Amino acid sequence: MTSIFISYSSKDVKITENIQEYLVDHSFDIWRDKSEIRRDWSKEIAGALSRQDVILILWSEDSCKSQWVKNERITRLLVHFVSSFGLT
Repeated sequence: MTSIFISYSSKDVKITENIQEYLVDHSFDIWRDKSEIRRDWSKEIAGALSRQDVILILWSEDSCKSQWVKNERITRLLVHFVSSFGLT
């Protein structure tokens, strides 16, 4: 099963929930911030990004302004870079 991290602006939560429901109905494993955050958001999001097969960034006017969405994108790129070169 393909696992997907959904990155989005909290202002786009309704469309995000609709997309998540569709993907779950089609057998995808979904992780988003409402799924499993317990304590340290930054650490848990970075961990989730490293475990998912795909990052789905929901671009909108609001997400383009979101520092969290920018941080998630950068973190995923760094995780991919590190793992590609066997630096883990």
